[in-house]
Amino acid sequence: METLFASNPLVQEQESETAVDFAYTLIMGVDAKIAELDKIIEKNSQHWKIERIANVELSILRLSLYEMLYTDIPVRAAINEAIELSKTFGDEKSRGFVNGILDGVAKKPEKITRRTIYGCPFSDRGPRFPV
Repeated sequence: METLFASNPLVQEQESETAVDFAYTLIMGVDAKIAELDKIIEKNSQHWKIERIANVELSILRLSLYEMLYTDIPVRAAINEAIELSKTFGDEKSRGFVNGILDGVAKKPEKITRRTIYGCPFSDRGPRFPV
């Protein structure tokens, strides 16, 4: 995964080291937590199995959940960013699907915390990946 990231032309052309570091943290974080993120998606997708969710929507959901749970990005900002991504890269139904799942996670009675959700431990200060 690291080799693919480093060889991506968009990464190589990016002038901001901060942007590259942040993107690296997100990509590696999602990759490391993919099973836990998928479990959360399945629990909140109302009878949709992971295999049935289109790759675009699934990628947006994984990325946004990771931002919501492992970074200091506000939950609403992560959801809004996901909606914008789904408008750009998904079809006409993507926006509502992505918003519904993420909003459902955000509104759970047990609340999203960075320490624990669905029995999965999460860090208070974001990911623990080298940048």
